Amino acid sequence: MLCPCCKTKLVVTGQERLETLEEHVSCVDPCLKDKYECPNPSCATYQKCCWNEDGEHYQSFSDKFPFIDNNSGPFGSFSRRINVEIYKHDEDRELFKLGRFKFKLVYSYKANEDGEILSRKRRIETWLKTRDDDWGYTLYISGIHMLIFSIKQFHWERKRFGDSSSHVQGRLDKENWFNKDDWWRVVACWYARTFVKLFPQKVKQTA
Repeated sequence: MLCPCCKTKLVVTGQERLETLEEHVSCVDPCLKDKYECPNPSCATYQKCCWNEDGEHYQSFSDKFPFIDNNSGPFGSFSRRINVEIYKHDEDRELFKLGRFKFKLVYSYKANEDGEILSRKRRIETWLKTRDDDWGYTLYISGIHMLIFSIKQFHWERKRFGDSSSHVQGRLDKENWFNKDDWWRVVACWYARTFVKLFPQKVKQTA
């Protein structure tokens, strides 16, 4: 991995209990990991930053560092790719507002481990104002999109787990759908029940 500031090869300088995002979400104690640092004394990160083997960035100072492309992930690391694919939003912009709705042009990317963009797609997102004041917006997903997603999810779960699984049985029981009466939930439940009746899975014969 190369330093995201000066491209000097990072070296292991010891081990520390560096908490990863996965460990943080799982609420588990971080384990000992190799600590990577830039050995270049003239680099802005020298003795101020470190990274783990996946390229996750750690610092104990509030300094801002001149990372290349504003990406703290080392060149050649998983983190540098993810920082582009998940956290890059500098090209997103608001298009217009219409009543309680706000429409945004949003980009999504595929990148390599050097942070180079391999492909770029754009889409329009719809956001709905949550209250009458300027408190904030929530992402609006239409019922038809939720219906399509639910049907795809039903077929994926049925293929992987089978009709008798709790996953599929939950799809057949409207009461398990958070007791909500959204029309797409009702239709998706009806679809799942009908499909299972018309196309029951064959039971494998055991010798």
